[in-house]
Amino acid sequence: MFDAGFQEFFLIFVIGLLVLGPKRLPRVAHAAGLWLGKAKLAMNRLQREIQREMMIEETREAVELARKASEQRVLEEQQSSTPEDNHQPNTSETRQPPSSAGSEDDRG
Repeated sequence: MFDAGFQEFFLIFVIGLLVLGPKRLPRVAHAAGLWLGKAKLAMNRLQREIQREMMIEETREAVELARKASEQRVLEEQQSSTPEDNHQPNTSETRQPPSSAGSEDDRG
């Protein structure tokens, strides 16, 4: 969170020791640590929630794009098909029943 090294922490410790005294400094440092821990936890929760919301939004966008692409394909297929393509001939109309008369080979 903060980019502080040993020198910075030592300086803060010395200033805190001078201002607060040796009796109050440990209690204040403990309370500050608890508050920083809570703040860090809240920031982590917020970051996870934002990432989750972003993933949900990306998923919604992907689903919407897929739905639009699917609808477009269906429309293109409907437009490219002609009425003759959709008409399937009735098999009873196109097939000729076998004749009851014998074939030429049977006559002879």
